[in-house]
Amino acid sequence: MNGRCVRSSRSSRKTVINGCFRPRPTSTQPPSRRLFPATENLVLRNKGSHPRRILTADGEVEIPRRYFWATAAGGAYPVAGPAGIEQDTVSPGAQQILCRLGMVQDFAQAAEDATAIGPGPVSRERLRQIVEKEAHRIRQGRDSGQMPARGSA
Repeated sequence: MNGRCVRSSRSSRKTVINGCFRPRPTSTQPPSRRLFPATENLVLRNKGSHPRRILTADGEVEIPRRYFWATAAGGAYPVAGPAGIEQDTVSPGAQQILCRLGMVQDFAQAAEDATAIGPGPVSRERLRQIVEKEAHRIRQGRDSGQMPARGSA
């Protein structure tokens, strides 16, 4: 038919739009496939409260956390991620204070000063570990190009 649509009447299966036949949608329901992967229906069992001690700028705080466990998935602390206490036991504020104390004097004296004026009692070994961990994190960020090095050589 010379490339043009022929106007025809409506049928039960097709609809005429601008003189061309178009298939009519079969239903207005959403597609049968899921947009996101299905989550398994895991039964998490409460295994009790496990407290965590966090060193903050105001001192040491004990935070109770509920521990949940499932056979297929293992264990998890649902509150730990949003609260920022999954890995570290030192808050960013306390970390900054201890790093500054550790930079200007030896670790033994910095630990004594932290006990007297800072976040609370901390051993010189723990202070050293906190300072070196933060230095390693900053060095990795600098070397990967996430933060430019200051100054010139």
